[in-house]
Amino acid sequence: MPWSQSSPPTSLGRRGDDSAAGPRLGVHVAPGDRVEKGGVVAVLESMKMEMRIVAECAGTMAAVNCQAGQIVERFAVVAVVTPD
Repeated sequence: MPWSQSSPPTSLGRRGDDSAAGPRLGVHVAPGDRVEKGGVVAVLESMKMEMRIVAECAGTMAAVNCQAGQIVERFAVVAVVTPD
């Protein structure tokens, strides 16, 4: 049925409907892991698109502040690398 003002509203973003809930995280490292510059630390998935979060320098993972599958807030610090 084509859209019209009489069409029923859709349910995007309703509580319990996580299709529009926000970016979800896939974590690829743990604290203590060694990473190289450009290595993938995590992957954010939002609206069926994936965005890789990469290490800006070589070093050791000092902290991973999010868990796999977690919804990530804007500007969240996902992980911390201690440079070599």
